[in-house]
Amino acid sequence: MQRFGINTNYSEMKRLSLIAIIISALLFAGHDLQIKLYQNPDALIYGDVISYYQILPAVFVEHDLKFSFLDHENIPEKRYWLIDLGNGNRISKVTMGMAFMYLPFFVPSHYIQVALGLPSHGFSAYDKIALLLASIFYTVLALVMLRNLLLRRFSDQVVALTILIIALGTNLFYYVTVDGLMSHSFSFFLITGMIYFTDRFFRKPGLIGVLILGIILGMIVLIRPTNIFVLIFPLLWGVTSFNELKERVLFWLSSWKYILFALLGFMIVWLPQILYWKYITGQFYFNGYGDDGVKFFFNNPQVINSFFSYRKGWLLYTPVMSFAIIGLVFLWRAYKESFWAIFMYFIVSVYVISSWWLWWYGGGYGLRAYIDIYGAMAFPLAAFIAFVFEKRHFILKSLIIFIAFIFIAHNLFQVRQIYFGSIHFSDMTKEAYWESFGVLKPSLRLNALLVPLDYKSAAKGQYPKPVVRVKTSEDWIKYYEKNISRDSAFMEMITKKAIERGVSIDKALYDDAKWCYENDLEQHKKTRRFLIF
Repeated sequence: MQRFGINTNYSEMKRLSLIAIIISALLFAGHDLQIKLYQNPDALIYGDVISYYQILPAVFVEHDLKFSFLDHENIPEKRYWLIDLGNGNRISKVTMGMAFMYLPFFVPSHYIQVALGLPSHGFSAYDKIALLLASIFYTVLALVMLRNLLLRRFSDQVVALTILIIALGTNLFYYVTVDGLMSHSFSFFLITGMIYFTDRFFRKPGLIGVLILGIILGMIVLIRPTNIFVLIFPLLWGVTSFNELKERVLFWLSSWKYILFALLGFMIVWLPQILYWKYITGQFYFNGYGDDGVKFFFNNPQVINSFFSYRKGWLLYTPVMSFAIIGLVFLWRAYKESFWAIFMYFIVSVYVISSWWLWWYGGGYGLRAYIDIYGAMAFPLAAFIAFVFEKRHFILKSLIIFIAFIFIAHNLFQVRQIYFGSIHFSDMTKEAYWESFGVLKPSLRLNALLVPLDYKSAAKGQYPKPVVRVKTSEDWIKYYEKNISRDSAFMEMITKKAIERGVSIDKALYDDAKWCYENDLEQHKKTRRFLIF
């Protein structure tokens, strides 16, 4: 029996959802092999990843927790981002949560390279491949847990489509491959694990289960402290009424052994961090961000920008997740036991994410902070798909499936766009978005339509709307003249043309700039594409 696609026979073989996971894993790996960023010395381990990762080469390669080797070794500065404490010690500004996640993959890679006599400094192509495998492994394991959870509630077909949408139709794909060493795919795994083991605990309570929950919570907070509100799940999972909420609170208050074991699991993860802080700084706690001015503006959450801005809007660049938001209604109707936990988690997440001073969260593809919650949002997404499937109207069902695959294709195409530069990693505007829409490679005009980030205003909680000055045809021709004049080889050709035609160099430059502008405009229209090639 099924209602809203709810699966009541979990024991039967489920093939489609398993195939969906295999397809996702193959595409993750295939994309990594296609773009080969692990061969680029400036890719993957850069930006925030340096802070996450640097303690591993310091310990296993340099054998120096204090990073004192930087005083006497000629090492590129871009490999290490450290805070100088003024007492001869250096420390990373971030906690070591991500280093723990990398560790099971970094260590074998390092020692295999050592055994083979390869120069292993922690930043080789082999190290990067190992870390990319970590991202793929954790993401696939998260999809396996999601499959297990969803199959208890929804049909195999619904779960298969849900998995494909999450894995391939969202910016998760980008953060498993192109920026696969960032924290988001790892947090996606851990938060999905939090839901999975919470569900498992309440089906069969036990000390080992709650210990695992404590370890997972510790890792989640060690990577990103603001994700501590995943505690909503142990509090609200399975709760459908106020009376049940009171019972749940009383359950935790009276279960001191469970709380003790959860705290034990949490401290197992955090103890190395606390001891490291004490060893390096002399204190049991150290705020690496200090007085950098980074903060939350809880009185000014940028929810609309967070969802719809051309700069980074979540639903603009990942429109398929609008299905998940709509699906909250159907989740409430079909499976109330998980509704309140997921609904409250979603509301709190949106509020916290959109209140951060940099609501766009720096560079990258789309609003990456929302990737962390995709494990939870898979439930309302599945509820929406299940509702459509239950209606059994062939046209409606086919339409939703078609739209879902269009969104998946659109997302994969956008991943290629940002790789080639037709979507800028931070400075997009409305004009730039539509200039690049459906076009794989950037036009010459794109740079003129971008607006740089305004960090000074953001530090005050002010977010002026990006303004792009409207350009006439003559403005564009001048813009092309400026770009052409920077190319010495092109200018030599312009000079020859001017002599042959008996005109001034300025006139020849203007004519060529006009031709380039008009030709580019025409070619841009012809080459606009909406599918992946």
